[in-house]
Amino acid sequence: MKRVLVALCLIFSLCVLGFSDNLLGLRTVEATTTEAATEKTETGKLSLKTIDPLRASFQAGWKAPSLPGWKEAVVGGYTLKLPAGFSLNASKSGSNFDAEIVDSSGQLFARLFVYQLDAYKLDELLVDLTTSLYGVRTSGSKSFEEYSDLQNGRTAYLTKLTLSDQLFALPVLLLYQKGAQQTDVKSGTVVMLIVEPGLYQAPEKQDLLAAWIEGIGGSLIGSYAPASSAKTTEPVTIPVKETPKTTGLPAGKDFGALLIQRLSAEEWLDSPKRGWKTAYGDSFYVFYPAELKPDYFYADQLEGFDFVSTDMTVAKLFVGYIDEELLCDELYQDLLSSYLGGLGNYNLIKKTPYLDLQLGFVKTYELSFSDMRAWIMLFSESIIEDVFQGEYIVFIGIAPTRETETWKDIYLDMIMSVSFLN
Repeated sequence: MKRVLVALCLIFSLCVLGFSDNLLGLRTVEATTTEAATEKTETGKLSLKTIDPLRASFQAGWKAPSLPGWKEAVVGGYTLKLPAGFSLNASKSGSNFDAEIVDSSGQLFARLFVYQLDAYKLDELLVDLTTSLYGVRTSGSKSFEEYSDLQNGRTAYLTKLTLSDQLFALPVLLLYQKGAQQTDVKSGTVVMLIVEPGLYQAPEKQDLLAAWIEGIGGSLIGSYAPASSAKTTEPVTIPVKETPKTTGLPAGKDFGALLIQRLSAEEWLDSPKRGWKTAYGDSFYVFYPAELKPDYFYADQLEGFDFVSTDMTVAKLFVGYIDEELLCDELYQDLLSSYLGGLGNYNLIKKTPYLDLQLGFVKTYELSFSDMRAWIMLFSESIIEDVFQGEYIVFIGIAPTRETETWKDIYLDMIMSVSFLN
């Protein structure tokens, strides 16, 4: 595949709690005195016990994300994945590791600790952990508790704890070797993730928040549990069938039809348009309007740019490679949840697939939100319909509804301008 370009996504501002630079007051070499927490109850809508979606997904089994854009980081010998634009700052004291997970604006999103601890009772560990971080602000009230047996005595524990001065709860994930009971934490390595969700409490932001927590937590669980004993999923079986060299070209003037028509005709944009500039990555370049600001990022087997307009990222471009076979519609759903979940309810206007054995398989999705239009494009070397594999392009773009035609043309030109440097 000669040209690639990838995904556009939104960047949302996070409001998070402050933190202490000191080590946690847990029983490592020296024990620390803790204070008791006060109690506060938490209710759902209509004062009924509603089902927490994070709890439901944990019961189903969290997994490491396979989406393009997630990058790997290592803390204390354990690998985790971070959403696009996120970063990690870690420090070490003796055999213990403290880390902050921050968003693209440098705001705190979560804390991660990998500690060598004495034996604990689970509730006692939670009290020591949260009191060390937040003092008496932690009420000790849990909205739920869930355990997952990772076999060989390894356990994943998820709960939500309430702060007395906040209207939201803190998701807490603990990974530990259990003793005689699930609530007995054996002496040894304990991994602790505490998410501080800040302003991600609005209903329209819950899908995005949950996707981030599940992805980070799922990658930690996969790294903590040995591959032989971790829960696995059945591989996707793709029926192999003979396909024509190309599928029929779509007609129309919508985003997907116009893109596929231009790709098929190889109508590449070979030089910047008037008022456009060039952004260079390590392996590719792309043209873009001068009013947009490009921010470069990279991770294992991918790189790309965020394109910012008036302090908001309106476009994201990934260029990368993936060995695993993914189903396009499943990848689309994951991208939608991860990057466009904050836009609220939507209608899927149109899906447009196209296969060319020389170019690969491309599929576009056009969506309508209350006051926004969005496009997702999946483009890879795959020669099997509806399969995403190899060198890829993933594109997610947004535009105000009243400016749909203007941004549609801009995005099409940006896509057609991407070219490899090699």
